[in-house]
Amino acid sequence: MTYQYIFIDLDDTIFDFQKSEQKAFKKLTEHIGFPYSDDLFKQFKQYNQQLWHQIELGTLTKSELLATRFPNFFEQLGFSVVPDDMDDYFRDQLAEAGDLIDGAENFLNTLQQHQKTLLAASNGVYPTQIKRLNKTGIIDYFDYIFISEKLGFSKPDARFFEESFKQINNFDFEQAIMIGDSLTSDMRGAHNIQLHSIWYNPHQKQQPDDLTITYQAQNFKEILDILI
Repeated sequence: MTYQYIFIDLDDTIFDFQKSEQKAFKKLTEHIGFPYSDDLFKQFKQYNQQLWHQIELGTLTKSELLATRFPNFFEQLGFSVVPDDMDDYFRDQLAEAGDLIDGAENFLNTLQQHQKTLLAASNGVYPTQIKRLNKTGIIDYFDYIFISEKLGFSKPDARFFEESFKQINNFDFEQAIMIGDSLTSDMRGAHNIQLHSIWYNPHQKQQPDDLTITYQAQNFKEILDILI
């Protein structure tokens, strides 16, 4: 199978989101005067993942998440003096961190050299993702950038992909594939519209029985072996 249109998730597929998120969260706690610890970050990470999962399910909007996640999180810890700009500050720090997974830029460059059409496909916050793409210098590898905030739909909603397809010149569904680390957004989204997929699975997690995934790969080399 020859794939021309390569949809690529960003967070934890291209960006090292764990590293950037931890840096940004630590700077945020310093900004508001709350003591940082790795355990506190783990608590926040779990809480934040639950909120983003609610967005995937359609039970929470992105604007609701941005308005409430930090006030609610810190108020649960008994810290009620919460500045209004907390989420803006956090996302600015996240954008400044700009960490890539090792080998990510070479991976994108190789695909570009083989004249593949590269399509960023992200549920992230639009200004933050654009800043990170620019900060890391990888924005020019992508022919199209699809971010849920602009499309109006989040992965795994089929409409995220359907709206993306409409914007791609000479798009051929049979030559398209989705690459991502998330079972609940990337792989579920591809499954929902019968789009071929590569599950980027560096930690060798178990594949759910109810999810059709075309390929699995533990690293960028294995993905390239599939695509070129």
